Amino acid sequence: MSVDFDWHIEEEDGPALLPDGQPQRSLPWGLFVLLLAAMTVVGGTVVAYRLHQSEMLLRAEVQEILDLAQQAVLSGDGELFFSLQSAESDWFSAQLRPENQAQFIAGLTVTHAEQHNDIIWANAQWQTADGIRQRVFFFRRSDDRLQQIATSSQFWGEQQTKLADWGLLKLSEADAVWAEAIRSFVADELANACNGRCDDHYPLIVTIRDDFAVTAAAHQLAVPSPRLIGLTVDGDPSPQFWQRLQTEMMSLAGPVTIRYAIPPQREQRVNYEAALAEFNNLHPEITVELVEVEQFPEDPALLATLDGAAFAPSAAMIAAGSVFDLSGYVRTDSVFDQSDFYDAIWRGVRWRDRVWFLPQAATMRPVFYDTRAYAAANRLPPSMRWTWDELAADMDALVAAQPPDSWIDVAYLDTTLDTLYAYASNHEPACQTRNLAPCLAPLSAEAITTALVWYLTSTADPDHMADLTDILAPQRARVLTNWQSARRQSAIWVDEPVYYEHRLLLLPLGVTTFPGTDRFDGSAPLWVQGSFISAYSKQPRAVWTWLNFLSHTTPMQRYRLVPARRSVAHDYAYWETLPRELGEALRTAFPLARAVRIEERELFTWERLAQVVENGVDSAETSPPLYWFTTNP
Repeated sequence: MSVDFDWHIEEEDGPALLPDGQPQRSLPWGLFVLLLAAMTVVGGTVVAYRLHQSEMLLRAEVQEILDLAQQAVLSGDGELFFSLQSAESDWFSAQLRPENQAQFIAGLTVTHAEQHNDIIWANAQWQTADGIRQRVFFFRRSDDRLQQIATSSQFWGEQQTKLADWGLLKLSEADAVWAEAIRSFVADELANACNGRCDDHYPLIVTIRDDFAVTAAAHQLAVPSPRLIGLTVDGDPSPQFWQRLQTEMMSLAGPVTIRYAIPPQREQRVNYEAALAEFNNLHPEITVELVEVEQFPEDPALLATLDGAAFAPSAAMIAAGSVFDLSGYVRTDSVFDQSDFYDAIWRGVRWRDRVWFLPQAATMRPVFYDTRAYAAANRLPPSMRWTWDELAADMDALVAAQPPDSWIDVAYLDTTLDTLYAYASNHEPACQTRNLAPCLAPLSAEAITTALVWYLTSTADPDHMADLTDILAPQRARVLTNWQSARRQSAIWVDEPVYYEHRLLLLPLGVTTFPGTDRFDGSAPLWVQGSFISAYSKQPRAVWTWLNFLSHTTPMQRYRLVPARRSVAHDYAYWETLPRELGEALRTAFPLARAVRIEERELFTWERLAQVVENGVDSAETSPPLYWFTTNP
């Protein structure tokens, strides 16, 4: 199969016979031959013209879709762009890859198109810094318009397996023309990378795929076809294809260096350096360079210099195409045990049915209360199964019982906004009707609005619940410490589990879970922590090895973060070594805890909350808008 597509035009073998009953007149043989030749030329010309017209119409139709897709990418309109694409989750994530975005940004020109049953094969080209590239696209007609799809099995033909000194090469019939070149390239790269010592990597299976799937299976590599990555104008695999194959070989054989971003805190560095020392003993072929970054690395220019980062990515970063999709590695890595992760924590790493970062731990905050305040109000302390109505009644009673010179300044205090997430998930209509606990449905606009109304109602009386929207972020971070250490305290507050002993030294306190409803118990928000791979990384597979290793290490133990893996929690006796009362609250809360989804991390922010306090609930957008796509740095 060539760069363009093989045409097969079936023309009629000869002229039609005259109808029965008509007298037949003989013609001189020479004149008959001339007439037959003329009819053949005219008939062939008509067929060719009609085919040409049909192909021109197809090209124009495909060009219109590609132009519309380019417009969507340049304007950051994901809704428009993905309305032109098939809905499979793997195809969705493939379109976010920087190299695929770059094609649309450059502008695609359709050079050929042809119909095969209900599928259209199209060839399109674009301009790069080092020349013109071209690739194949596939479309299916849906609701009287074209929609781009991932592949067409008829185009690629049968899967072929070629023997090589190093193992097996698997590729489609369409790509078989390059089999020998690929075989030789892999042999040369193995020899150079391993320096003659490649026994650990034999036999190797290299698959040239008809899609963009990746693999972490041992002794296997997967690279998209040159017809997807790009061909030169002469129809040869582009340098980008050979570079992609080379980087896959390097990730397998090494040595490679990856740059991994961490927060600038000294304790964080010490923690990662300890893990790195152990990792180096296991994987000497991978060098990890720790890079401290002051801010969350959302800037694509910064991410282009990094291979991974010790942060949970935002939905905006994923929509921009800056985050590598880990789903293929999770599915194909035989030593990766997804079942070892707590289900509640694993739910926090998914977005649109794909895995975007690997969890290491999760923050789960309990609710603390001052037992003296409850005694002064002659009220029973909250149980592990209290309700939001009981919290409201407690606030009323605690405020009413305090004398003018009381140390209690406010009944309820939360500097984290966890209370809003807990309230919204407990009042999600989709869960209210199903008796689900915890609520696993995405937070709806109704649930978000309900939580905001509750916040406005609760903070309307400053003695009941503190409104911190008018305080600057650095001051807000210190509010709880200053509040509790002075004689201005809250009776109930949300706090980090690490401060349990410190608070206990200052005052008699109790620990409980977030309130619930009559239908089901409260649900504590789980803030999942972990690491992602930069979409610009040249060595994603090596980074995956590092992240997988980190998921087996204990997070900074003194912070009492919940380990992401059951095995890590068991090895370090996480649940057993918690202080008795704190441990009882956390063990009660965890089975009902709900991971804050990637797309929900920005639902409640102090900036948006300040807008609601000033202008009312109707002024708040229930979901932050996403700007999709970004120019490849």
